[in-house]
Amino acid sequence: MKYIKQFDEAKEFTFTNIVNLCLLNKKLIALSLVIVVVLSFLFTYVVPSRYSADASIMPMESSSSSGGLSSFLQSMGGGISLGSLPTDNKSQILTEYLQSREIAKFIYDSLVLKNNKFFKDELLPDAYEKITKSIASKANRSGLVLLSVEMSTGFFPSSSDKALAAKMSADIANVAIAGLDYITRNKTVSKARNKRIYIEKVLAEKKEKLDSIDSRLQNFQRENKVLAIDEQAKAIIESSANLGTELLKAEHELTIKRMDFQPNSREIQMLEESIDKLRSQYLKIQNGGILGSSDYSIPLSKVPDLVKEYTSIIRDKKIMEQVNAYLESQKYQESIQETSDTPVIEPLDKAIVPIRRSSPSKLIAIVLGAFLSLSISISAIVVKNVHNKKFILK
Repeated sequence: MKYIKQFDEAKEFTFTNIVNLCLLNKKLIALSLVIVVVLSFLFTYVVPSRYSADASIMPMESSSSSGGLSSFLQSMGGGISLGSLPTDNKSQILTEYLQSREIAKFIYDSLVLKNNKFFKDELLPDAYEKITKSIASKANRSGLVLLSVEMSTGFFPSSSDKALAAKMSADIANVAIAGLDYITRNKTVSKARNKRIYIEKVLAEKKEKLDSIDSRLQNFQRENKVLAIDEQAKAIIESSANLGTELLKAEHELTIKRMDFQPNSREIQMLEESIDKLRSQYLKIQNGGILGSSDYSIPLSKVPDLVKEYTSIIRDKKIMEQVNAYLESQKYQESIQETSDTPVIEPLDKAIVPIRRSSPSKLIAIVLGAFLSLSISISAIVVKNVHNKKFILK
């Protein structure tokens, strides 16, 4: 304080007098300014240097193959909705994945950070936490995920430390995206595997039920002499109608013949025998026998009940066949998904090694140092003059 110059006589505390006082002490102010600026400049070489690398991840696309299975499981599960999440929700989940221990472990193992200068002295949990804290991410409304990784050197960093920190910031960002794809794909494969196993289980049950229906159909056909009931019933009805027509014609002809011949005549006897045969055949066909010689005839009285039961069996069989065909197609889709190597997470912009550090900034450090130097110097000069009553405060 003894180096601060003062007014020779008391002055009024005005802005002009403050400026004059500063000019009176300009050498002291300039010296302190130079010292602080130099110290601020040197400070940027002492404190840790931080390097930040940025990357972005494209929004995830909805899987079209899961819709059919979701619909199927929904129908099997009584209407439970398994629809896909909106894109913004998926992107938000990705940002949460980036803060997980699994991603930190993937980065640590992929980059072999146990041999890295910045991590070799860290315990494994601390290393994971350090990696997680270095990653910052957010999802915008379009679903794009913005990723930023910041790495810091120690105090008194060398040029090699700075280069390593800059490179690591980019490496961690890119490996984090690869890890995100790896974990997401594994989860997708795991889901596809679980779905495939479930479908195979349901498919085995449905095939067993289909075999049971086939056995039921065979027994029905064997017991009721049914091959194709619609065609058989049609043939029986047509045969019955034809025999009935022939029988009516024969009876009508017999009535006419009796008018011309004696009851014991040969023609009357032959016609009566013919009518008896037609009547016998007609009764047989009504009771399940086409001309009395078919092994696959159906009694007309049983046709309605047989048609109903036969239709029920065929309906169940067709339903099971369609369900099985659907399940087979879904099983192959999930098998393809399970073995697929197609990337799930795709970067839009990969991280590149930053050229400049994000902090500390030399310019900001010098500007702040100069401002503080001027503020402190001028304040000290003014305070001393006020203390020595060289400034009159009103």
